[in-house]
Amino acid sequence: MKTKFTLLVLVGLFTMFGAQSTAPELLWQKTISPVNNSTLMYSGGSVQLSDGSYVFTGSSNTFIPQINKVNSNGDLLWQKTLPDLFNNIPFLLGKDSNENLYFITENAGNNNPSFVKLDLNGNVIWTKTITVNNQETFVVDMDILADGSIILSGDFEDDTSLSYFFGKYDTNGNQLWIKTRTYTQYPGSMIFDTVPLADGGFALVGETVYYDEETDIENEYGWIAKYNASRDLVWENTYISEGESIYEKGLINNAGELLVAGVNHESATKTLLTKKSSSGNTIWTNNYFGDNYYDIALTPGTDNGYLLSFSEFNSNNSIIKKITETGVTAWEHNYKDLVGENNRFSTFIKTNDNNLFAMSLKDNNYALYKFGGTLAVQDLSKSIIGVYPNPVKNMLQIKSKENISGFEIYSQDGKKIVSGQNENVSKLDFSNLPNGNYILKLKTKLNEESFKIIKSN
Repeated sequence: MKTKFTLLVLVGLFTMFGAQSTAPELLWQKTISPVNNSTLMYSGGSVQLSDGSYVFTGSSNTFIPQINKVNSNGDLLWQKTLPDLFNNIPFLLGKDSNENLYFITENAGNNNPSFVKLDLNGNVIWTKTITVNNQETFVVDMDILADGSIILSGDFEDDTSLSYFFGKYDTNGNQLWIKTRTYTQYPGSMIFDTVPLADGGFALVGETVYYDEETDIENEYGWIAKYNASRDLVWENTYISEGESIYEKGLINNAGELLVAGVNHESATKTLLTKKSSSGNTIWTNNYFGDNYYDIALTPGTDNGYLLSFSEFNSNNSIIKKITETGVTAWEHNYKDLVGENNRFSTFIKTNDNNLFAMSLKDNNYALYKFGGTLAVQDLSKSIIGVYPNPVKNMLQIKSKENISGFEIYSQDGKKIVSGQNENVSKLDFSNLPNGNYILKLKTKLNEESFKIIKSN
């Protein structure tokens, strides 16, 4: 089971940045030295706050977690270590609507993971140990819901059984409920990702492990289980026909279909992307490339496309592919020349201005990147929302096929300037804003689109 963490700790959280026909350009790149010039072993997760700053985690070779904060331009604001969490590696990081920070650690020894809450200054509010049924426990996914509660999921095991769990925790780290399932013989299933559903249910993504007594080999196949809001199992499928594979990341699109990314081990290790119906039936499955790819991540796009990202096992190529709704590759790009040999992106997140922030380890430093430019803004020809005039002097008009429920305006460096909520926003006043470029984010019930707006008198 420990090998599972090795896969997950470096998985990037790659996020869609609009409707491009080509890969995004590099806007800036910064290098941040580790705390006290220590030797870095891992880089963890990252989040962007409402003021445009970024917080990211890492760990030294002595397994002491590090917390770092930079401004919207990547300049260092502060760094901290958490020596009380010695022997822990932070690898999941998230924030709630009040911008409290949460992260999960994997213990480098044989102890169970820690669940940690921080304030905006990186101070620890509380630390909890996650243990299920007094067994060795592994947390592999964290989802922070709109009400501030947190869903943790993973596996626990002893010498005679293998089990998975997903549970809900409040803002104080107290467990509200937990759902478990135990296997005392093969086959057994393991979680790699948990996808909250709009109806309050959950889709679990992972693998089912079979044991071949003749060869004394374990065989893995992609697996999905759907639970309703009452945590009752609705259906589960193991997709043996796709060959030996592992499902690692999942998401739900606007049609209620489940997109799942992973790896196929049937011959050479290939990147796998499959679309399933709401009842678990396969709509299509595609394999991309063919030589030992891993660190799979998947995120949705505002134009109904997807970003599939992965690394190559041998050379650590960092590749991002744009995939259409039908599984066709729209574009792909290898960022190996940017991150360097034997390095890879450990995190990709969408920024407040609808661009992209990334991080990798490079020459014992945190290497920070911002991608985007005009290519990273919504393609107006494919949008269901129209804005005009652009450039705008005073009043910006909004035309939409759906009611606009909220808006946010950001400066070019990612700082939020103004926001609001309304049942049907139809125009916005730019008259009091200085001349310059802005990012306007408009929200509907089912969609979110961003536009580059030029204010000019």
